[in-house]
Amino acid sequence: MLYLEKKLAVLNDAADTRLVSPGAIISELTNYGIGVSTRINTHLPDSRKSNFRGHIMVGFRFAMVGFLALTATSGRIFAQDVLSTALASTPAGYWLDAGKLVKGNSKMSDVAWNCSSAPCPGNGPLASSISGHTGPSAIMNGWSGGALDTDSSRLLVWGGGHQGYYGNEVYGFSLKSLTWSRLTIPSSTANWNQTSSPDVLPDGTPAACHTYNSLQYLPGKGFAIFGALFCSDAASGIANGWLLDLSKQNPDAFGKWKRSLKPSPSNSYGASAVDPVTGHIFQVCFQIGGVDYAFYEYDPTKDTWTKRGDGGLGVAYPNAAIDPVRKNFVAVGQGKIFVFSTTTGNLTTPVTSGPQVVQSGQSPGFVWYAPWNKFVGWNGGSSLYLLDPVTWAWSELPATGGAVPTAPNGRGTYGRFQYDPFHNVFMVVNRWNESVFIYKPGK
Repeated sequence: MLYLEKKLAVLNDAADTRLVSPGAIISELTNYGIGVSTRINTHLPDSRKSNFRGHIMVGFRFAMVGFLALTATSGRIFAQDVLSTALASTPAGYWLDAGKLVKGNSKMSDVAWNCSSAPCPGNGPLASSISGHTGPSAIMNGWSGGALDTDSSRLLVWGGGHQGYYGNEVYGFSLKSLTWSRLTIPSSTANWNQTSSPDVLPDGTPAACHTYNSLQYLPGKGFAIFGALFCSDAASGIANGWLLDLSKQNPDAFGKWKRSLKPSPSNSYGASAVDPVTGHIFQVCFQIGGVDYAFYEYDPTKDTWTKRGDGGLGVAYPNAAIDPVRKNFVAVGQGKIFVFSTTTGNLTTPVTSGPQVVQSGQSPGFVWYAPWNKFVGWNGGSSLYLLDPVTWAWSELPATGGAVPTAPNGRGTYGRFQYDPFHNVFMVVNRWNESVFIYKPGK
C-alpha cells in the first residue's frame, strides 16, 4: 500500500504531474489488494457502456482505503503525502531510511544525468563531456551543500566544480514523495573560456562550483547562489549572484538562472543562514588573505548587501544557523563557535560545555529548531545534539530506534542536513548514491 501511495504521490509532485487513465488506476488498486469491480450494468445502452472507462466502482470492502489513497477528478490523481503516511505510525525519536519506504528514485544517483548518445533531453550535453574526474557524485562529495525549498518541502542540491564535475544541473529530493528528481538539464561547457569567464558558461548559466554553505532558498523567490569557490579548473570564485525560480522551470530545459542577486562581498569558505523572521541572508567568511571576511546582511527585496560587523571566522568549513529570538547568527565547526549579533554585528566566542561531537566536525549539520528553542546538530550516528543558546551547553539526544544514518561526508555536511517545518522532521543525505534519512522529533 505504501508503494502505491508513493507511486501516486509522484504523479502529484510539481516536477512530475501527469494524467492517469482509470484503467491504470484499476490496475494499481488491484495489484495492492484493493478490490475493484469491473462489471458493466447490462441494462446500459451500448453508448453508455463505451464510456465505462470513466466509471470505476471500488469494492465496498476496500472503499475507504481507496479513498484515502487517492481522489480522481477528471482523470488527474491527487495522492497522499507518503512521508506523512509513514510518520503516522513512526514513534518519536526514530530515524527512517527513505530508501526502504519507496521503490525507485530514492537516491540521487537513480536520476543523475547519464545521456550517452545524442540527441539528449533538451539538447543537453553528453554525460561524458561534463563528467570531469568523478562525475555527478561531486555534487555532494565536492565540498558542496544544499538548501531546503520551503515552498515545496524538498531538499535542493547543486555543486561540483574544480574538475570534479562540470554539470550545473539542479536536483531535488521531495519530502512528500520521498523521491529524487532532476530539476534542470546541465549546460554544455563547449567553447567555455575559463580565463575570461571562470564562473559563467557560454549559455549564460552559472558554472558548477564548490558551494560550501553558499546555497540558500528564498521563499517565494527561488534557489539562490551568492558565493562559491573553485568554479573553473583554477581556484576561481563566483563573481555573480544567481537566482533560479523553480516554479517556472522545465526539468528537461536548461536552468533559467537570473543574475538578479548582487554577488556576496565575501565568498571564501563562508557560512550563511536565512533569518526566518526577516527572510534576509547573513554571511561571514573564513579569514584568508585578500578576502573581505566581514559579517554581511543581504536584503533580497532591495538586492543590497550591508556590512554589519568586522571580524571573520577563524576556521574554514563551518555551518551556521540563526536564533531569531535572541537575534544571533551562530557558526560552528572545526572545534570553534562564533556568535554574531544580527542587529549590532558584534562578534563573541562563548565557551561551550557538553559533548563536542557537532562543534568538532567539518561543516556539521546545524539548524535552528523553534519548537525546542534550541539549535540542533548532527555529525554522524543516530544521536542529535542540542545547543542551548543561553547557557551554550551541548546535550546529546539519543535516538529511540529506527535506522542509523550513513557516516557524514568527510568533506562536510553543509546544508544537506535540514529541518522541514511542514512535516516537522530533520533530514540528512551524505552521498549521491545513499538514502536520505529522516528523523521524527518528539515533543
